[in-house]
Amino acid sequence: MLSWLIALVLAIGCFALITAWLWLPARSRIERERGLADLADMHWRDFVHIIRRALIEKRGLSEIASGEQSPGEPRADWLMLENGQPCLISCKHGLSYRIGEAAVVELGTKIRLAGASSGLLVTQGSVAREGRELATRHRIDIIDGPQLWPLVRPYVPSELENAAADHAKRASIRRTGIAALGCLTLGLVIGLGLLGHSEQPPSRSPQVAVNSQPASPAQPRLATGPAAGDAQQEAPDKTAAQQHSPPSLVDGIDTSVEDPGPELLRRYQQQVSRLLAGTEGLHSAIWMTQTTLIVDRAVDEVQAMALICPVLKRYPSLRTVRVQLNPRIGVQEPVRWRQCSTI
Repeated sequence: MLSWLIALVLAIGCFALITAWLWLPARSRIERERGLADLADMHWRDFVHIIRRALIEKRGLSEIASGEQSPGEPRADWLMLENGQPCLISCKHGLSYRIGEAAVVELGTKIRLAGASSGLLVTQGSVAREGRELATRHRIDIIDGPQLWPLVRPYVPSELENAAADHAKRASIRRTGIAALGCLTLGLVIGLGLLGHSEQPPSRSPQVAVNSQPASPAQPRLATGPAAGDAQQEAPDKTAAQQHSPPSLVDGIDTSVEDPGPELLRRYQQQVSRLLAGTEGLHSAIWMTQTTLIVDRAVDEVQAMALICPVLKRYPSLRTVRVQLNPRIGVQEPVRWRQCSTI
């Protein structure tokens, strides 16, 4: 009887934990996914209208009076006021969007051209980790799939909101039934296992004869022969191996290959972007093509090239690439193209 009581308690506890998870975080995730899918099926003009209303009423943004754009003509990119400063809003309508570095760089350029102080990227899709890191440096806030549905839910049509809630409820009920059957099966297995274990007779341990005479202590043996010689040579061999390691390694990758393949070249470019982005005086370094590197900077041209060239010259395959130096923020100067090495 005790075995079945233990199995019942375990089954009920397992079912309670699974049910709590199904009806709290899992149900919210299912409702959000269904709501985002329904938003993706809407016309993009209706989607933009919902985003405008949500940003005004929930985030405190306000419209900018402009004769070029009327409220009846929504656009994917438009300006609004946030804390009295212009903010460029950009909407990417669709679940298939996977925002990366290129899209963030493009939005950052639009922000500078529009004279805005910040930006806001809204999408039903998702933003990659590299895009989020770059967006922080460009003063761009991101509202993607997981954050978008709680923002716009009060402003979507009631039939769309009810459809998402009903879909999540039906899915949770179905999964709760499956969990109940699984926990019942688990309880039966545990109960039968405990019952069979309790019915087995205790086994008797065999008696072991004990020798009354004390054992003589073992004499230590000195290591001789080839094994001792190998042990003595092990430490010098490790030191020699460390001395002969490749001299040009970055994150475990040899940078001295002059004609790398496509995959190794891509890893070289990722290393260069990361090293330059973390250099004081440089904001970002993005590869527009395999031979063009775009750099946003905070220092003048000479100082920027002094920071960029030592990094590029570590890679023989990248030392001749073209470097595009974007103008500094707030400084009237043209775009510059430079090259660290010509051969």
